[in-house]
Amino acid sequence: DIGVYLKGEIKQLAKEAYELFKKELELLNMTSWYAKQSLTDLKWGFLYPSLKEALNGLRLIEEAETTYNKLLTALAKLPIPIPKGIIKKLNHTINDYNSLFLETIKRIKEQSKNISLTTLSINVSSREVWINSTVEVTGYLTLVNGKPLGFRGIKVFLGNKSIDTLTDTRGFFYVRSHIPFYSPNLTIYAVYTPKNIDKDRLAATRSEVINLRVLYITPTLRVHLDKPKVMPLERVNIYGKVKPAKLKIWVKGFNSLYNLTPNPDGEFNLSIIVPPSVLEKRYHITVGTYPRGIIAPSSIRLILKVYKSPLYVTVSSPLWTLSGLTWNLEGKVKSKDEILKNTKVIIKVLNKTIILKTDEKGAFTFNLRFPFTLLTSSYKLRITVIPDVPWLREDEIELEVMTISPLTVATPLAISLTLTRRALLKRKKILPRDARPRISRERSIAIKKRELSGIPAIYNEALKLVERYTGIKALPSYTVREYLSRVKPKIGEAFPYFEELSLILEKVVYGNIKVDLKNSEALLSKLKSALRVSKHEESN
Repeated sequence: DIGVYLKGEIKQLAKEAYELFKKELELLNMTSWYAKQSLTDLKWGFLYPSLKEALNGLRLIEEAETTYNKLLTALAKLPIPIPKGIIKKLNHTINDYNSLFLETIKRIKEQSKNISLTTLSINVSSREVWINSTVEVTGYLTLVNGKPLGFRGIKVFLGNKSIDTLTDTRGFFYVRSHIPFYSPNLTIYAVYTPKNIDKDRLAATRSEVINLRVLYITPTLRVHLDKPKVMPLERVNIYGKVKPAKLKIWVKGFNSLYNLTPNPDGEFNLSIIVPPSVLEKRYHITVGTYPRGIIAPSSIRLILKVYKSPLYVTVSSPLWTLSGLTWNLEGKVKSKDEILKNTKVIIKVLNKTIILKTDEKGAFTFNLRFPFTLLTSSYKLRITVIPDVPWLREDEIELEVMTISPLTVATPLAISLTLTRRALLKRKKILPRDARPRISRERSIAIKKRELSGIPAIYNEALKLVERYTGIKALPSYTVREYLSRVKPKIGEAFPYFEELSLILEKVVYGNIKVDLKNSEALLSKLKSALRVSKHEESN
């Protein structure tokens, strides 16, 4: 309310202005309906109904204009600013509708110069009728001056149903119809369309629309599911009660229709099996009653969720391999309760598809070999497991295997060795074999190690920490992964960090792959924290 925050006389003035503004909007909404209906009737050639609606619209516009002037007077008395844009918009709307109705009336007069306007009245025997009863519709077709038009075809519409009839010598027509529509409201109207010689003499017309209230009884229906979610091939029970008990029941679910007859108490029960081909999603189970006499149909929609049990798939493969080298891919498939044998396994790698079956122990194995010419990179394998029972869910695993090409590694290594040898030959003169100093086996020679940098240096520092913590020395005969497997049981929560550093070293040394140095330094820091290395131990 515009006067909520005002006091005294000003509040009263504001309330008066608000009521006028509200009335103005209601008048313009009614005017809008008449404008649309008048244009629609004119489009269909119903000249007289269109004319009546245009004249009613003009009457409303006159009232709206009077209310608008009162509103301006009331707003002028208020000591508060009023948005001028809204006031101007109201004035423009009134002028636009006034022009529209005048133009419509002008068009109707032009079209009716050589033809006569007609009018069609209609009445019904009752404005309220019971379902499956009858209603009588009567009316008159005349010229606007009252002269009856006999023996003309009239079409009477009852909802979506139409009935054809003829007028008698008085222009009178009569229709009696059964009411089969279970709808609270039914629209009834009549239409006259000139035919043959009347086309150029008479104008088409339409009667007013009458809303008929249809009376019927709505049954009481209660329905339940015994479980909210099921798996494929599982049984679900649908039970409920209907009143009156003599009604027939229908059930729609999973593209099937079932018909039921309740017991004398109105109780019913249906057990259905979920089809094996259904997907994991929500499905609608609709239960309804068939109409009977004055009892209308009714329905209830229930939601049933279909789900599947997950698979548990484990796959074992090397993290890296050499191209041209055969390696073994192994895996095992089981459900929550049992090992799955004879289950389909699809492996997709390098645009190839391999189809396997699990053995009696639910395991599968396959020997893979990447082409020797394959470039050094990380390649993906997609493994899809498709169970042969519908209540288990398909599973898909994606692996990455680092593949190193010997050609990629060997070529730059050979070039590097050749260049190094040439550089050494230039820097020092090669002495004859007899002139070279001999090294005594009894005396140890201190050889200064080449200082490491980058990833090798970070890994070397991590290696020393793990050696000191576990007491297990990294022998020269160990590979990176062999040493990793030996210390795994002893370093506990520090293992993931040391494992990641080991894999990064392999990528740099064997794969010539650039990695983030800061990430490796962060891993080393986490390794120190996990091993609880003090600053004093680091310096030592």
